[in-house]
Amino acid sequence: MVKRGKHPSISNQFFEETRKNISDKLHLIAMIVAIPACTMSGIRLFTIGFKPLFVLDVIFAITVTLTYIFRKRINYIVRIVFLLAYFFLIGIFSLHTFGLMGLGLLILFIASVILTALFGIRYGMVAFAISVFTAGFYLYAFYKHWIVIDINPNSLVYDGYHLLTRGIFFFSYLIVTIIIIGYINRSFALAYQKLGVSESRFNLAISSVDEVVWDFDFTNRNFYVSSKFEEVVKITSQYQFKSLKDWLFRIHPDDRSLLLERMRSHKKGESPTIWVEYRFKDDHGQWQWLQTRAKIVERNANGSPARLVGTHANITYFKKLHDELVEIENRYRTLFLMANDPILIIGKQGLIIDANLNAAKVFGYTSDSIMGQNIVDLCSKSDSNSQRFTELLTNNSGIISNNRYELTMLRGKADPFPVEVSIASITDLGENLHQLVIHDLTLQRRFEREKINAVAEMEERERQRLASNLHDDVGPLLSSLNIYLSLLANHKGNQDELVASMQDILRDTIASVREISHNLSPQNLLTEGLVIALTRHFERYNSIINIHFDHNLENQRLTRVIEITCYRVLKEFLNNTIKYANARNVYVKLSLENSKLTLTYTHDGEGFDFKKEMQKSKGIGLINIVERLNSIKAKYRVNSEPFKKGFSFELTMNV
Repeated sequence: MVKRGKHPSISNQFFEETRKNISDKLHLIAMIVAIPACTMSGIRLFTIGFKPLFVLDVIFAITVTLTYIFRKRINYIVRIVFLLAYFFLIGIFSLHTFGLMGLGLLILFIASVILTALFGIRYGMVAFAISVFTAGFYLYAFYKHWIVIDINPNSLVYDGYHLLTRGIFFFSYLIVTIIIIGYINRSFALAYQKLGVSESRFNLAISSVDEVVWDFDFTNRNFYVSSKFEEVVKITSQYQFKSLKDWLFRIHPDDRSLLLERMRSHKKGESPTIWVEYRFKDDHGQWQWLQTRAKIVERNANGSPARLVGTHANITYFKKLHDELVEIENRYRTLFLMANDPILIIGKQGLIIDANLNAAKVFGYTSDSIMGQNIVDLCSKSDSNSQRFTELLTNNSGIISNNRYELTMLRGKADPFPVEVSIASITDLGENLHQLVIHDLTLQRRFEREKINAVAEMEERERQRLASNLHDDVGPLLSSLNIYLSLLANHKGNQDELVASMQDILRDTIASVREISHNLSPQNLLTEGLVIALTRHFERYNSIINIHFDHNLENQRLTRVIEITCYRVLKEFLNNTIKYANARNVYVKLSLENSKLTLTYTHDGEGFDFKKEMQKSKGIGLINIVERLNSIKAKYRVNSEPFKKGFSFELTMNV
C-alpha cells in the first residue's frame, strides 16, 4: 500500500482523531444501552402510567440513536456534550431513587472522568463541581423533606449519615481520580504538542529540499513517499507502485543490473548504504536521471530487512551540466594538447605535471616521460635569466606577479634557444599551479638581426648613392667653377664671360643639389601628398616611357610612413623598368576601399626571376622594396618570369 503526504506520526491532528474515535465508541455504547432502556420505559408508560422519567428516557434514547446514525454530520464535541448531559441526567434520576444512589454516583463519576480524559483537568473540575452540587442538593432536600425517597427497610438499611459518608468517600475518590487523569491528559497534550512541532519542522525540511523521502516496511508491505514524489520523479499520483517490479519496469534496461547489484550488496551487509544513479522513465516517456540513497534501518531476528528508508533526487539538470562540462573539458584538453606553442603545467618544486604534445617534442621527451621532469632541467644553466626564472618557480608556490619572461631553454635536451614564457597561476583542488606557454623567439631574433643588417646596408647604400651623385654631378661643376675662379684671379680671359660662365655653373650646381635633396626626401610628398608627388615624378619620365597613372584617392592623405613607402617602392620599380626592362608602357593604379589600400604596378617589358634577383647581391633595390613592405606589414604578390613579356606587382595593406 502506498501512502503519500505527511509522514505518519503523532500530531495534534492525530489527537483530534483519537477524540473523535472515543466519542464514536461512547456514542455506540450509549445507543446500545439506551435502546433496551427506552423499550422498558415505553412498556412502563403503558402499564404504570405517565411518569416524566419514562418520557425523558424515551426521548433521550431516540435522540442518541439519531445522532449516532448522523454522527458524520454533527461535530464530535457537540455529541460528547450531549452524551455527558445524558449521563448526568441519568445519574440525577438515579439519585432520586434511594436504591439507585450508588449507581447514580457511579454514573456521575464516569461522566466526570470521561470529560477530564478528553478535555483536561479544568473541564473535569467543572464536572466535579456539578456532581458535588447535585449530590449536596439531594442530601439537603432529603433532610428538608422536599423530596420523598421510598425506602424498603427489609432490603436496604440506609440513613442520612450513611449517605453523607458514602458521598464524602465518593467525591474524595473522584477528585483524586480527576487530578491524576487531568495531569496525565496534560502530559499527553504537551507531548502531542512537542511532537506536532517536531513533525511540522520535519515536514518543512522535506518540503524545502527537492528530494523524495520514502519508507518501505517489509513486514506490513507498506510503502510511504513524501509529497514531492510527483514533482521530483515526474509520475502522476494515479500511478501506484505495488511492488519492486513496478519500479524496476520504469528503469532504463542498462541501469537495472547496477541498481539490483547495489541493493544485494547492501542487503548482505557488504556496503553501509545504497547509493546509485540511474535513468527513470516518466509519464511523458522522457528519461529522468535519479539519484537514490537508502539504508536498511531495521532487520528481523533472522537478519532479513524489515524496514528500508531512503531518498530520491532528480539530477537530470546536473547530469546535463556535467556532460556539458565534460565536453568543454575535452574540447579545451584537445586545444591544450594540439597547441602550436609548447605548454607546461608546473607543480610544487618546479615539477612538470602536464605537458602538451609540442612541448614533449621540442624538449626531446615522449608525452609520458616528460611528466615528473623538473623545469630546471629544461632551462639553460649558463643564462642568468633562466636561473632566476627557475628559482622563482621552485621556491614560489603562490601567484607570480610578472607574467612574461625572456630566457634560454634547451631544445632536445642540449640545443639552447631563446624563448618568451607567459605564466598564468591556476588553482586545482587547492594546489597552486603555474601554466607556462613557451613561444620560440628564434625566428623573431633572426628576423630582427636581418632587419638591423638590412637597415644598416640600406643606409650605407644611400650614403654611397649620395656620394656618387655628389661626385658625378656636383663635383665636376665645382671643379669647373674652381678653374674659372683661377682664371679670374690671374686676370686671364674676358672677365664678363668668366662671370657669366660661373653663374651658369652655380645654377647647375644648385639644380643638382636640389635634385639630390628631392631624391632623398621629396618636399612635395610631405606637403601635398602621395598622388601629387607621384604625378610630378612620372611627368619627368614621360618623354622616355609612357606612364599611365590611375587612382581614387582624390585629395585624401594617408599616413606619412605609408606614403613614403609607396613612393619609394614605385620609384625603385620605375628606375629598374627604365634601366633593364625595355618597356614602352607602365601602368600604376592606387585604390582605397573600406580602409584597404591596393597598389598595382605593371609594365609590358621583359620579365625576370624575382626570387633569384633577391638572392643576388646586385638586387639591392629589390631588397629595399621587400624590407620597406615588411616594415609596414604589407602583403604583396609578384608575377614575372624571365624571357617573357610583362611584369606585375600588387600590394595590399590596411590603412
